[in-house]
Amino acid sequence: MVAPLSKAGGDFAARLGKIGKAVQTSRKDTLTAMGTAAKREHADTIRADTGDSRLSGVGKRGAKVGARFDLVGGDRVEVKATGPLHFVANPMSPHRIPKSRARGRRRYAVIPGVGVRAWANHPGTSGKNTWKRGVPAARKKVTKVADDRVADTIRKAFS
Repeated sequence: MVAPLSKAGGDFAARLGKIGKAVQTSRKDTLTAMGTAAKREHADTIRADTGDSRLSGVGKRGAKVGARFDLVGGDRVEVKATGPLHFVANPMSPHRIPKSRARGRRRYAVIPGVGVRAWANHPGTSGKNTWKRGVPAARKKVTKVADDRVADTIRKAFS
């Protein structure tokens, strides 16, 4: 026996209402999963350019670089670079590096093969465009994560 059309329509409307509520409640989890996916993709690109996510020659132990994400306003994810990633990612013109004037200490530039100098001439770099190269991969991954999460939510609401 087939259910009357009005009952089937009412059941369908109730399930659609469940989907709306389920999507609203899973929004934060979905955004967090999207941010995590984007962060991982960018971290992989950064690791490929730096070797170990540390910049040697910056600070005492090398500066750590990476990516992080923040939930903004409950409906958006912002992914940001951490550390001095711009040293690797962006082009740098030639410039002079003066000696440091740290308090109470004299600091000099140590140049491999040349020795200790009061200053150094940096030749500049072309930059590796680390962040720009990571964006397409991150966008693809984030879209897949979002689609999978929404599909799971709809599937659960209809089961």
